[in-house]
Amino acid sequence: MSKEECFDVAAAAERYDCSIKTIRRRIKNGSLPARTEKIDGRDGRPVLKTMIRVVDLDDTFERA
Repeated sequence: MSKEECFDVAAAAERYDCSIKTIRRRIKNGSLPARTEKIDGRDGRPVLKTMIRVVDLDDTFERA
């Protein structure tokens, strides 16, 4: 797995066995850095997704 690989909020919650609310709460309080990207949706229209780097997830959940 690449260090620059990113997950969206749902995939991060699944990988770290927590809820989507937990991931969003950590992003909001600043303990988990994330960025918003415009990605093509299923129907071709752009969708805004919150993306989190794997290295940031590992750092945050190792400390918890």
